Formats: sequence, structure tokens, C-alpha cells
Amino acid sequence: PTVNDYTSFGPASGSGAQGTAAGLGDGNAPVFFTVTAETGKVVIVESVTCYMWSGASFILNFQEAGAADGTTVTLPAGNNTGTAVLNAPLVIENGETKTFTMNFNSGNTNQSHLLNGFVLNGAVENYATATVYELWLDSFGLSGGDAELEADIENGGLGDGLNNLMEYALGGDPTVDDAAGVLPTGDVSADGSWFYYVHSEREDDETLTYTVLLDDDLVDAPGWSTNGISFVGESAANANGYKSVTNRTDTGSREFVTLQVEKD
Repeated sequence: PTVNDYTSFGPASGSGAQGTAAGLGDGNAPVFFTVTAETGKVVIVESVTCYMWSGASFILNFQEAGAADGTTVTLPAGNNTGTAVLNAPLVIENGETKTFTMNFNSGNTNQSHLLNGFVLNGAVENYATATVYELWLDSFGLSGGDAELEADIENGGLGDGLNNLMEYALGGDPTVDDAAGVLPTGDVSADGSWFYYVHSEREDDETLTYTVLLDDDLVDAPGWSTNGISFVGESAANANGYKSVTNRTDTGSREFVTLQVEKD
């Protein structure tokens, strides 16, 4: 999408239409535009780069229309270019249309801004071949060996203990040392009789299988098993498509617990 060169918006108190000197208000009516993925394509929108002129420094806000929060970048007065990165990449699939907004706010309702043009940054995939995992890799800019399921690239290649499969399955960031905040958690019931084990699951990939396993000594047969594990419940999925799943086992004997994730 593009806009006409040198379209002027503002001031806020004006009532003119878009494209006139009284078009948009400073921090008032946003610029709306739509993005449609062609049939057979998937569009991944990561950020917007704006080419601007303003009489004062201002804040550019960029988000999907109706979203709870967006992302902002502060730009100086005069001719400048700024990029606002979405909090999470937005995927538009196979003929789907999404609406975005851009707001300009300098704190001065009489301030006008001149938008020369803007460019959306991201990627385009073939819908038929772009799996959920591949879209996830694209959103973090991973390719080649860094995109393998077993890759663990954080900390200069030393990793954080979670490979790409586990980061993907549990809602982690494969480029950030975030294992402590992503790994399953455990807690003992108030009466001490149950151990509760909680992990995340993504809902948009049917090729993933999550299995909670127990073993009593990590040495002797029969080894890891689902015997002794019981399902308790799960939450609704959050905004990122992950739900919280709870299982439990009794505390009558020593046991080890782990989460196994497999991808077809």
C-alpha cells in the first residue's frame, strides 16, 4: 500500500478531508489503510517505515486497527524517516484483509504533519507451502541452520537450553535467553498430596504432540511413562494462541516429570 506524495494531515481542530491541510488531527483521527494477501499467499507484516516532515518532534503509533496496543517510535522535527516495529508480527493469509492505523502525536493539537509515503516491512510466503512453523521462523528472521528444529542459537550459539522446537511449542523467543520464563512449572497442593505440572501449548499447529511423562529413577526399566499422570484442565488460548495446560501426579513416592514435544 502507498499514499499520495506529500499528503498533509492536521491540525486536530480542522474538519477537512484527508489530503487537505485540515485532514487528520495531531493524535486524533488516524491514517487507516488495508493490506490484502493475494490468493495463495501469506503476508507477514513486521513493521512500517514512514517518510515524514513535521514542524515538531512527534510520536508515530502503528498497530492493527482495533488492537489493544500498538508500537511507537519517536521522530524528530523536520525531514526524517522512522520505523515502528509491531509487538508481534501479524500474519495475513490467502485472500484475507487486515486494517492498520498510524497515529501522529506531537502533544500539540495545532501541529501539522506531512506524510510523504510509507513502506510495510515483512515477508511474503506461498500459502500452500508456508507451514505455521515456517511463518514462526520468518517472524524471527531465522534461516539455514538456525531454522532447524534442534537449533539453539542464543548466547552466541551456546543456547539457553530450549531448541527451536521447544521455543516454538511453548511460546518462547528463539533469539532471546528466555528459558526460565518459558519452561513448565510445578507446584505442590496445599495438603501436600498432589504435584501440579503446568505447561503451555500452541493451538494452531496440529502437527505438535505434547506428552507429560513420569519416571521413578531415570535408570531402570520401564523408563518414562504416562502412568500416574492425570489431566486437570486447560485455559483458553491467550492473544498469541497459547493455552496453559495442567496435569498432576500424587506425591506418595519419588518421581521425575518431563514434557515431551514431538512434531510430525
